[in-house]
Amino acid sequence: MLYQSKISFLEKAVSKDERLIAGVVKELFDSIVRHDLTLLLSLFSDDAKIYSTIANDFISKDQYAKHIQLIWSQIVTLQFYGLLFRIMDGKAIVSGFSRYVYINGTSKTWRREIKLYKNQNSWLITESGLYPL
Repeated sequence: MLYQSKISFLEKAVSKDERLIAGVVKELFDSIVRHDLTLLLSLFSDDAKIYSTIANDFISKDQYAKHIQLIWSQIVTLQFYGLLFRIMDGKAIVSGFSRYVYINGTSKTWRREIKLYKNQNSWLITESGLYPL
């Protein structure tokens, strides 16, 4: 179980879409920290591509549902920080960093990129990528 967590944005959400996107990112973070698989999966489009540190590749939403449960058993701390928003024509990219601290005491920081699209009045994640620094 994650016992320590933090999320920080470099900028304050101002527009309605920025606030909605920030809400999705916060729900993504909270669902990972709380191990809430139902909420986590609801944030992704059905055809989303999600990076798995187990597969070292992008996988489907169904595959991710299995991988994240194993990942949860290995992580004690999760941090998202330095998050920036770019929004254009019903699409958005949130970029920043994720730091994972593992139960064996090691840690790894990744560059994170989350791609979203506007679905009526809400936003769904179409791609969630992690890239080594």
